Amino acid sequence: ALRDGLGPLRLEGSSKRLQKMLAELALSMEPVASPQLENTVVSENTCKMLLRLCDGLSIECVLIQMGKHSSLCVSSQVGCKQACVFCATGKLGEVRNLTTYEILAQVWLAQRQARELNWPKMHNLVFMGMGEPANNLDSVAQALEQLTDSNSFSISRRYITVSTVAPSPRQVLRLAEMPCKLAWSVHAATDPVRRRLVPSSKHSLADLRDAFLKCLQLRPERFRQLICEVVLLDDINTDPSHAKALSDLLAPFDREQILVNLIPYNDIQGLVNRGFKLDVTSKLAAPSLDTVRSFQRSLWNHGLYCSVRQTRGESKASACGQLAAVTGLAALDGDEDDKDPGLGSQQ
Repeated sequence: ALRDGLGPLRLEGSSKRLQKMLAELALSMEPVASPQLENTVVSENTCKMLLRLCDGLSIECVLIQMGKHSSLCVSSQVGCKQACVFCATGKLGEVRNLTTYEILAQVWLAQRQARELNWPKMHNLVFMGMGEPANNLDSVAQALEQLTDSNSFSISRRYITVSTVAPSPRQVLRLAEMPCKLAWSVHAATDPVRRRLVPSSKHSLADLRDAFLKCLQLRPERFRQLICEVVLLDDINTDPSHAKALSDLLAPFDREQILVNLIPYNDIQGLVNRGFKLDVTSKLAAPSLDTVRSFQRSLWNHGLYCSVRQTRGESKASACGQLAAVTGLAALDGDEDDKDPGLGSQQ
């Protein structure tokens, strides 16, 4: 039932005796307020889901049709304190962590949504939605335990990726025990550029890289790979010298351990609630396709494996960096007049 987004207490085709047993079990359990699917925005191959939480706050996650299967971009927090300049979620600040149950609810609701849309079954998860997973690692770790349990969601750990900006070397090392693949949102190869793009950066890239080197050594051999994600911004980190610097930064890894994933910037102007400042964002622009391909070739020439992420859902504000559910945030400040209705301001 969990694997298909079905209500486990109302299994189709079950006997009356089983239904009675399940009903009695439900009555004996402590009730839990479930996140509610409040709205969806569907494009050709994405479905952005707005979930209302029990305290009135909201989060977004995105179901993506990938051919023979579907993938889900999962959120781990309401807001995020990392403040990446190219990410709408970072403009909200960190409001609170999601519980394990709220993370799992996204997966269950996405399975149900895939079935209702007649899309392929979802079996690939990426923790790349709202929030920084490393700042909510206890809930994320507990969710991963359930997601990979053969008696629960039974999703292969090979098809789950946790992406982190790497707030500190200590938090990177804690990722060693996670039953999933790891991705580092590095975005720049020099400390000045990274501090510009990720203003919350407190540690050098070299220190974070060394933490990842140690982290991979602590992991099972088949999970000693690292995806390095770079959001490409025109005239900021697309110069050939940045490609050389990135190859130098990643040189201590074995070549087979690293895959650089290039992500052309997705515009986030107008995606956050009024009152949030976007002065830096207004100066950001996506590079041309020629620039992206030229940067990719430079990395190839320096001996790095490199792919370019296909943009999906940008027209519906469903692409990477565009999640900014702000429903309920104004109420925390006591300003009901400024409360955003949810997806209405993002379409």
